[in-house]
Amino acid sequence: MQYNMLDIIREKDEKNLRSYLKESGKIEVLSESAQFLDKRSYLTIDTKGDIKRKKGNFALPVFSFLKTEDDYVGVLLNSCDIKERQNLDKIERYSNLDIEKVKLNYIKTLFNGNLEFSKRYGKELFLRDRETFFKISSNFALIGDDNIKPLMVLSLKELIKEYNENIFYIFISYMTKSRDNTAFYENAESYLGSVEELRSELFLNKELLESLEGLQILTSLALIDVVEVDNREKILGKLKAMIESKKLYTPLKDIEKRVLNVFL
Repeated sequence: MQYNMLDIIREKDEKNLRSYLKESGKIEVLSESAQFLDKRSYLTIDTKGDIKRKKGNFALPVFSFLKTEDDYVGVLLNSCDIKERQNLDKIERYSNLDIEKVKLNYIKTLFNGNLEFSKRYGKELFLRDRETFFKISSNFALIGDDNIKPLMVLSLKELIKEYNENIFYIFISYMTKSRDNTAFYENAESYLGSVEELRSELFLNKELLESLEGLQILTSLALIDVVEVDNREKILGKLKAMIESKKLYTPLKDIEKRVLNVFL
C-alpha cells in the first residue's frame, strides 16, 4: 500500500501510521517524516527584544532508544508540524576537498549556524570517516548548555548504520539552528575526576536528575563514555559546574521521561 505522510499527519491518522510502520519499518517512516520534524528557527526575537527558545523535538531519540510502536506513533503525531514543512533537497558533497579541510569546515559551520554548508561538510565527513564525524560532532555538542545536542549525537550514532539523507538532515538542522550558550564551558575549570563520580553527584539531586536539565547532563556524560572527545577534562568541569549551580528545573514530558530512563 502507498502511504502519504502529509495526509497521515494532517488527519492524525494513527491507523495508517501503524500500518506504515509495520510494512516499511521505523527507518523509512522516520525518513519520510523528516520534512515535518524540522523547525525554521529554534531561537526567535520580537521588536521588544524578547527572546524565545524552542526545544528540539524528541523524534530522533525516541526512534533510536525506545522500542514500541506506540512510542513511534505518539512522537510523530505530536511532533510533526505541517506549518514547518521543509523541502528536503539532495545534499551535495565536497568529495574533491582534503579531509583536514572538511573536518575543520564542518565544526566551523556548525558553530556559525550555517546549515547549508554544515550539511554538506557533515555528509562528506560521515561518508569518508564516520568515527571522526562522531568525534567532531561530540566535541561541538558538548560545549553548549541548555540543549539536547549530546542526546542527538547519541541518537544518530545508535540509529544510523547506513547513511540516510533525511534522517541526517534532522540531525544537522538541529545542531546548526539551535543556538548555544557556551558560558559554562568557557569559564569551566578542568575536572580530573571520572564520569561515574559526576553521575553519582547528579543522582544525589533527584529534582535536577528528573528534569530536562538533568537529561541534558546525563546524556552528556553518556556521550563522553562512548566517544573519545577532545577537551574531556574541561567538558567534565563544565558539567560539574552545571550540576552544582542549576537551580531552575524544566519538567519532563512523559516521552522525555521514558528517554531519561534509558540512561539511568
